[in-house]
Amino acid sequence: MSKLMIVCLAVVMAVGSVFAADTAERERVQVVAEAALMSAYVFRGGVVNDGGVVQPQLTLAQYGFSFNIWGNYDIDHNVAGVHNDFSEIDLTLAYAIPLPTDAVGVDVGFIKYLFPNSAADDTQEAFVAFTVNAVPILIPKMSMFADFGEADGFYTLFELTAPFEISDVFSLEAGASAGYGSTGYNKFYWNDGRGFNDYNVYAGARYELMERLALSASLTYTWLDGVVRSAGTANYQADNLLWGGINLAYEF
Repeated sequence: MSKLMIVCLAVVMAVGSVFAADTAERERVQVVAEAALMSAYVFRGGVVNDGGVVQPQLTLAQYGFSFNIWGNYDIDHNVAGVHNDFSEIDLTLAYAIPLPTDAVGVDVGFIKYLFPNSAADDTQEAFVAFTVNAVPILIPKMSMFADFGEADGFYTLFELTAPFEISDVFSLEAGASAGYGSTGYNKFYWNDGRGFNDYNVYAGARYELMERLALSASLTYTWLDGVVRSAGTANYQADNLLWGGINLAYEF
């Protein structure tokens, strides 16, 4: 385990103990463990692995703060040749800013990207995300990521989601998204200039197997366009892909 991960875990445990000591204002600590089996690993349009991967994660949340550890374990060979091992571990610290209305949500945070078994250098991003909850049928969201480690550029994701609650235990979701990269970002990841990069359409379903345990499935079609399309196969494993998988989540 890296020194950074140890420090982050220690900070989260210390903050959690302080919150727990304040019994008058105490809120429930949320701890969610998840494990996903996916047919591919696609990062912002780049097909890092077009074969099977396992993606476990753990999230701790309280008082609007959350800390997430996410990993990608490659079963098949990824674009860097890694297989039967972890090729990426992400550490995310986020905060949901309290607002006087629920119609809009604002989240800010920091992501540290670690690549333990490849030649890629570690990097980090700061991000801010805006979600509009005023219309229950369609939920627009815009997330902006600023890389200040390796790419030294910006990536903006525009999303539109349509959730459908079928029953207390079963729900569906459909959506579409488009990602835009700045000149610095695209030159680092795609060897090309700024513009819209990846487009995605997806559908998912979630079913609560029992209290605190839920199973979800998703299917996504991703394709590249514009200045980065030719780099889809040069830098990654495909320029378009239909991929999906299942995810099991348990809340402690």
